[in-house]
Amino acid sequence: MSPHLGQGANLALADAASFAKALAATGDFTAACRRHEEERRPAVDYLSHLSYLLTPFFQSGSRILGWGRDVALPILTSIPPLRRRMGQTLAGKARGWLS
Repeated sequence: MSPHLGQGANLALADAASFAKALAATGDFTAACRRHEEERRPAVDYLSHLSYLLTPFFQSGSRILGWGRDVALPILTSIPPLRRRMGQTLAGKARGWLS
Protein backbone atom coordinates (compact mmCIF):
# COMPACT_ATOMS: atom_id res chain seq x y z
CA MET A 1 0.00 0.00 0.00
CA SER A 2 1.33 3.38 -0.91
CA PRO A 3 2.44 5.38 2.13
CA HIS A 4 0.59 8.59 1.30
CA LEU A 5 -2.52 7.51 3.19
CA GLY A 6 -0.47 6.94 6.33
CA GLN A 7 -2.47 3.86 7.14
CA GLY A 8 0.31 1.38 7.98
CA ALA A 9 0.14 1.90 11.75
CA ASN A 10 -3.67 2.10 11.74
CA LEU A 11 -3.93 -1.16 9.84
CA ALA A 12 -1.41 -2.90 12.08
CA LEU A 13 -3.20 -1.85 15.27
CA ALA A 14 -6.64 -2.74 13.91
CA ASP A 15 -5.30 -6.12 12.71
CA ALA A 16 -3.77 -6.88 16.11
CA ALA A 17 -7.00 -6.01 17.92
CA SER A 18 -9.12 -7.97 15.46
CA PHE A 19 -6.93 -11.06 15.67
CA ALA A 20 -6.75 -10.95 19.48
CA LYS A 21 -10.55 -10.71 19.62
CA ALA A 22 -10.94 -13.59 17.14
CA LEU A 23 -8.47 -15.77 19.03
CA ALA A 24 -10.18 -15.09 22.35
CA ALA A 25 -13.57 -15.94 20.84
CA THR A 26 -12.51 -19.15 19.08
CA GLY A 27 -9.56 -20.45 21.08
CA ASP A 28 -8.26 -21.96 17.85
CA PHE A 29 -5.53 -20.41 15.71
CA THR A 30 -6.92 -21.52 12.34
CA ALA A 31 -10.48 -20.49 13.18
CA ALA A 32 -9.21 -17.17 14.53
CA CYS A 33 -7.34 -16.54 11.28
CA ARG A 34 -10.52 -17.14 9.27
CA ARG A 35 -12.62 -14.93 11.56
CA HIS A 36 -10.00 -12.18 11.54
CA GLU A 37 -9.80 -12.22 7.74
CA GLU A 38 -13.59 -12.01 7.41
CA GLU A 39 -13.67 -9.10 9.85
CA ARG A 40 -10.84 -7.09 8.32
CA ARG A 41 -11.36 -7.81 4.59
CA PRO A 42 -13.81 -4.92 3.87
CA ALA A 43 -11.64 -2.22 5.44
CA VAL A 44 -8.41 -3.53 3.90
CA ASP A 45 -10.01 -3.87 0.46
CA TYR A 46 -11.39 -0.34 0.67
CA LEU A 47 -8.05 1.19 1.69
CA SER A 48 -6.17 -0.83 -0.92
CA HIS A 49 -8.46 0.37 -3.70
CA LEU A 50 -8.36 3.94 -2.45
CA SER A 51 -4.57 3.85 -2.28
CA TYR A 52 -4.41 2.42 -5.82
CA LEU A 53 -6.60 5.26 -7.12
CA LEU A 54 -4.83 8.06 -5.26
CA THR A 55 -1.21 6.95 -5.65
CA PRO A 56 -0.73 8.63 -9.05
CA PHE A 57 -1.77 11.98 -7.53
CA PHE A 58 0.63 11.70 -4.59
CA GLN A 59 3.55 9.58 -5.79
CA SER A 60 4.06 10.40 -9.46
CA GLY A 61 6.31 13.04 -10.89
CA SER A 62 3.45 14.43 -12.97
CA ARG A 63 3.01 18.14 -12.48
CA ILE A 64 -0.52 17.94 -13.90
CA LEU A 65 -1.64 15.29 -11.40
CA GLY A 66 0.06 17.17 -8.56
CA TRP A 67 -1.66 20.38 -9.62
CA GLY A 68 -5.01 18.56 -9.78
CA ARG A 69 -4.47 17.20 -6.28
CA ASP A 70 -3.49 20.61 -4.92
CA VAL A 71 -6.58 22.23 -6.45
CA ALA A 72 -9.07 19.45 -5.67
CA LEU A 73 -8.21 18.64 -2.04
CA PRO A 74 -9.10 22.05 -0.57
CA ILE A 75 -12.38 22.00 -2.49
CA LEU A 76 -13.23 18.45 -1.43
CA THR A 77 -12.45 19.12 2.23
CA SER A 78 -14.82 22.10 2.21
CA ILE A 79 -17.78 19.79 1.46
CA PRO A 80 -19.01 18.49 4.86
CA PRO A 81 -19.99 14.93 3.81
CA LEU A 82 -16.69 14.44 1.97
CA ARG A 83 -14.69 15.97 4.81
CA ARG A 84 -16.43 13.59 7.25
CA ARG A 85 -15.69 10.64 4.96
CA MET A 86 -12.03 11.61 4.66
CA GLY A 87 -11.80 11.79 8.45
CA GLN A 88 -13.42 8.37 8.84
CA THR A 89 -11.00 6.91 6.31
CA LEU A 90 -7.91 8.37 7.97
CA ALA A 91 -9.18 7.23 11.39
CA GLY A 92 -9.53 3.67 10.09
CA LYS A 93 -13.30 3.62 10.54
CA ALA A 94 -14.30 3.34 6.88
CA ARG A 95 -15.03 -0.18 5.71
CA GLY A 96 -16.18 0.47 2.15
CA TRP A 97 -17.11 3.11 -0.38
CA LEU A 98 -20.59 3.70 1.08
CA SER A 99 -20.32 2.38 4.63
